Amino acid sequence: MRGNGVLAGDQIDLSTIDTNSTTEGNQAFTFIGSRAFFAIGQIRYSGGILQGSTDGDLSAEFEIRLTRAPQLVESDIIL
Repeated sequence: MRGNGVLAGDQIDLSTIDTNSTTEGNQAFTFIGSRAFFAIGQIRYSGGILQGSTDGDLSAEFEIRLTRAPQLVESDIIL
């Protein structure tokens, strides 16, 4: 089973989001744990907030708040 959620196998699917619209095709996100963004196309998780950066300005373009701040690992996210 995959995933680390309350129910084994729970996952967040971000695979259809293109992380770099200036490059042909659909580029996948890179999970960087709780570190600060340092490049385009990164996903980070800290304090119950999953954030994604898609334009390389080192700020999040979207956030997903997870209630009760569960532990989240890379296998919980379909990149």
